[in-house]
Amino acid sequence: MQQIYDLVRLAQIQPHKLKLEVTESILAENMQRSIQVLKDLSEIGVGVALDDFGTGYSSLKHLNELPLEQLKIDISFIANLDDTLNNSGDIVQSIMAIAEHMNFRVVAEGVETERQFEQLIEYGCHAFQGFLFDEPVPLNQLEKLAHDLSGE
Repeated sequence: MQQIYDLVRLAQIQPHKLKLEVTESILAENMQRSIQVLKDLSEIGVGVALDDFGTGYSSLKHLNELPLEQLKIDISFIANLDDTLNNSGDIVQSIMAIAEHMNFRVVAEGVETERQFEQLIEYGCHAFQGFLFDEPVPLNQLEKLAHDLSGE
């Protein structure tokens, strides 16, 4: 906790502009400690997203205890949206329903095809990550892009 606080201060960023992504498996290592650390971060304004939701050691019980802002639907569910022999679409819709009722934002990870994108739009998803939109960008290119967009 102190290390993150120090980094935020050192980087001179506003904590509410930072979002940490944690995986279920990391939380499961010591759930009570994890919950406390995430609550402490939330109190200083740092946002928290639960990454790869539904693939780790998920317990819906802990969704009530964690100060989450966002659930990220794992790529494994998105990749199988077109497969009518599995229930990935139903799972995605269920995750979205849970998130909506708990006032979490949802991000679909690993969107690679127009069809996946269209299905997710039909399900009511509004935030996406994946190769359909762009490839991962190295830090130096991201800094240049941010600089170019800011006009500074």
